[in-house]
Amino acid sequence: MSAMKPVRVGAATLASAGLIASGTQLLALNTGHAAGVDTRPALLTKPAATPKLPTAPAKAALVYATTWVNVRASASTSSRILGVLPKGGHVGSRGASVNGWTPVNYQGTNAWIATTYLTTTPSASSNTGSRSSGGSSSSPSVYATTWVNVRASASTSSRILGVLPKGGHVTSRGASVNGWTPVTYQGTHAWMATRYLTTAPSTPSTSSKATTPASTVVYATTAVHVRAGATTGSAILGTLNVGDHVGTRGTPVNGWTPVSYRGANAWVASAYLSTRQPRTSSTAGAPTSSGAKGGTTASSWSILRANGSSGLDGLRPSATGIVNRTVAVFPQIKTIYGVHADSLPDHPSGHAVDLMLPHGAADNALGWSIANYFKSHATELGVQYIMFDNKIWNIARNSEGWRAVADRGSVTANHMDHVHITTIWD
Repeated sequence: MSAMKPVRVGAATLASAGLIASGTQLLALNTGHAAGVDTRPALLTKPAATPKLPTAPAKAALVYATTWVNVRASASTSSRILGVLPKGGHVGSRGASVNGWTPVNYQGTNAWIATTYLTTTPSASSNTGSRSSGGSSSSPSVYATTWVNVRASASTSSRILGVLPKGGHVTSRGASVNGWTPVTYQGTHAWMATRYLTTAPSTPSTSSKATTPASTVVYATTAVHVRAGATTGSAILGTLNVGDHVGTRGTPVNGWTPVSYRGANAWVASAYLSTRQPRTSSTAGAPTSSGAKGGTTASSWSILRANGSSGLDGLRPSATGIVNRTVAVFPQIKTIYGVHADSLPDHPSGHAVDLMLPHGAADNALGWSIANYFKSHATELGVQYIMFDNKIWNIARNSEGWRAVADRGSVTANHMDHVHITTIWD
């Protein structure tokens, strides 16, 4: 019997059969042929398997929260919180757990949740729980036991959406989580510190009337913003000029006075209000353009005061120059803190200022622009040292550049939301 002739199959034929996936695969097919071995069984049996086709992605498995849990932008407890999944609430997973974090799809966004707080088995009450998280008619009301901030998330560092007065009430969205109660505030999901809330409304009495004194007329002692909430980060509704007056809605809370402004509830920094109509402009004492470095006028300082700045009047000439140059070169900076009590002599003596970034630590690039600008103008402006982003630069150690400093435990203490500048003693 004569030997079987090797079958020659063209590349085009192999490609059409789905066999040529790479140069390596083709080489494997030709190896046996080169050795004189009958390759037909390999060529005939290999394509018997169904050619690989793109597989449809598996349907995302649902995972359920075993408690109220944060939904984060990445797999870290320090990453941004995108929202909170209530107990019994569910989302679709995007794959297996990685280092204790489960990738999920949350409101159309790729997100992560700590795996320890998730299960693949829905609880008996998960359906009703998810309905109540969306705003059930049976959601209980909670009442403020004192004036309390309403925040965007469960943290004292999160954005303040407004202030609930003592006795005021909002609707709860679920159980307290780590000392914070999820609520619905003016149609928005928000959070409030649980210790300042109660489920029992206060009983109308003379004491409750005493907490809401009759409206008092207050006057602006300088140009000052009128805001929607009791924080410098709240929306600006308007501006009171020197001598303008508004009626109060109650007693001051944490340095802010509740007022009625053009028919709306609003807030004004109490430091810039008086029950006596001012006779002269409060801008007296601010540097004038004639002697200010950078050509800053007194009106610039009024704007700073209107945005919550303080301790500017007691600054030394060198520190005053830093303020003037800041408002001239970096008009984004609206809040500056000068003289205040401190364990170090820099601020109390009037030789230091804190230039607060508009968006806190999120303005890192702006902060470095400011820090490096004053570093390059240190001799001209009398800068002694600068601190920003957990680093320090000192003119006496200029050759060492920016040096890391020990962690002080918070964003503000580590100078991440502001640039600190101490000037030479003069």
